[in-house]
Amino acid sequence: MKNLYDELYALFVRNFPFAVRSEGIARRILSSKENKVFAYDDSGSLFAAAVVLDNAIIMLCVDKEYRNKGFGKSLLKKCEEFILSKGYEEVVIGAGREYLCPGIPVAEPPFKEDLELEGISPLIPKSNAEFFKKRGYEHFWDSANCFDMKLCLSDDIFTLSDRFKKAEGYECRWAGPDDIPAVLSCTDDAWSEFTKYYKNERLYDGSSSQRVMIALEKDTVLGTLIVSFGTEDKDTGSVGCTTTRNSRRGRGIASRLVYLGTLELYKAGFNKAFLGYTYSGLDKMYGKSGYTVSCLYFMGKKRLL
Repeated sequence: MKNLYDELYALFVRNFPFAVRSEGIARRILSSKENKVFAYDDSGSLFAAAVVLDNAIIMLCVDKEYRNKGFGKSLLKKCEEFILSKGYEEVVIGAGREYLCPGIPVAEPPFKEDLELEGISPLIPKSNAEFFKKRGYEHFWDSANCFDMKLCLSDDIFTLSDRFKKAEGYECRWAGPDDIPAVLSCTDDAWSEFTKYYKNERLYDGSSSQRVMIALEKDTVLGTLIVSFGTEDKDTGSVGCTTTRNSRRGRGIASRLVYLGTLELYKAGFNKAFLGYTYSGLDKMYGKSGYTVSCLYFMGKKRLL
């Protein structure tokens, strides 16, 4: 067989053309020595494979011409048996310690809610969720949907400027090293799970392709946003990890940060903007800047015992 990790990456690209994941990150995840790989090949080339890390199936796919022949069913059974043998009582699909996609890509929302879906990729197979549902998997985000959002950047972004006129009482700017304590105070207050992402000092000293934008009132950081310049793809920038201090919510701070961060991506020459692994409610906030849902995820989980 050809190099296993090259084959796994090629299989991922063929079967997840709608996924936004940098080649470097995808190759690192797929080549981890901690993974357990199950695969089928034909003349030395993989046409079906599953990758397990801990109790998470981080990839399971079969090339189109080999589908409906039992390969996917067989791979899933092998994964479940292996996970059970390691002492785990449940299996999840997608997001564990690592992820290529946070869940099973689907075109329809697993949790019924009012979502604008005109931006959904037509490349997502319609049968994705049904394959797993038939085998006992349930969407475990029972009150929310998980999804990615995209935006094609053009001069049209400037037409939104009136909606995001400078607010009274605070300014928005890039954060520097001296702002780190105030930034972490804001993220701890707003959503402490995001604080770990804001601790990287390279986000503040200009040595990284990512930067932190803040909304500042005197010495108090009211909101934060991480802006990424080409970390997933050379033509694509992204925004994410948006936070707003609890006492300042309802003033449009997060929406304004998203708009200004996206505007910086446009000024830097990027053609597309992306935000991944987000969830119900945030579609409205990001939608104010023109982002649309591009891929939904069935967050699959199954009890093995």
